[in-house]
Amino acid sequence: MKRTIFIWLLPALALLQFGCAHLDSSGTVEFAPDAEGNYRLGLKSMEERRHLDAMQFFEHVRYRHPYSAVAALADLAIADNFFVQDKFAEAAESYKNFVKLHPNHPKVDYAEYRIALSHYKDIPMDLFFIPPSCEKDQGAVRGAASNFSEFLKKYPDSSYAAEAREKLKEVIERLVDHEMSVAKFYRRHDHYKSAAARYEVVMRDFPESVRAGEALVGLAESRCDAEQFEAARAAVERLRSEFSAAPEAAKAESLLKDIASSEAKYQARKAKEEKKAARDAEKAAKKAAEEEEAAKKKREEQQQQADAADSEANAVSASASESGLGEN
Repeated sequence: MKRTIFIWLLPALALLQFGCAHLDSSGTVEFAPDAEGNYRLGLKSMEERRHLDAMQFFEHVRYRHPYSAVAALADLAIADNFFVQDKFAEAAESYKNFVKLHPNHPKVDYAEYRIALSHYKDIPMDLFFIPPSCEKDQGAVRGAASNFSEFLKKYPDSSYAAEAREKLKEVIERLVDHEMSVAKFYRRHDHYKSAAARYEVVMRDFPESVRAGEALVGLAESRCDAEQFEAARAAVERLRSEFSAAPEAAKAESLLKDIASSEAKYQARKAKEEKKAARDAEKAAKKAAEEEEAAKKKREEQQQQADAADSEANAVSASASESGLGEN
């Protein structure tokens, strides 16, 4: 059944990939005599999805009429031409080039917004037969978040600000989804400190996330599992004090009870281990003393044997000496 669905989706995927691709062009265009005429022809070509033709017109304005009134607009149109073809990396670079060349242009806020939007459009989409986007590289997501943030700092009153704020919220939640996914992976594999570190990233960098309460619960549980009970309680206290409106705040009391229970078990186990360690140390000391006593006794016996041997040797020597004197 899954194979059938996949095969059925192939045409749709092809449309997704190629639906916005440019139409082919002969590569030969007739240029207008003036800059504005070529600019208008470029816009018309782009509208008709003859993107190669459009690029020729815009480049013509750019290089043949660099001081015309529409030269800057041609630079911007080149970026737009890449954007409508879904060539978002090229579009972002072209928008950056426009901002660099024309920092005081009236449309510079549009260009900077489009830089962020290009990163946003480049974020991998979710499809049911491949891993979710939160498990993939987050480079485009981070790029979008950074650029939307910078845009809003520079142009808080721009006509694109409202849309930028909505997009920023969305990409923040994508980054949070990634951190939460990694944290849960670590918890499943009993790496509790690593899991806690990921939850802390969420709370440090994205406290405004709708999943902040969930992250604090995960942080408290991970710190508890790692036997870091004070840190676990601190997470619960933050949940109660700063996120009391979150649905997860209702779990605060039960979390504190679980932490107390886990700590009591930990202390009991630790006391038992300490008693066992003390008994083992006592046995080891007793055994060492016994071994030392046995060694001492053996040394004494060996000394006695050596003394007896010396005495016997001395007696034999003395006897031999007396016999020699008698013969003389």
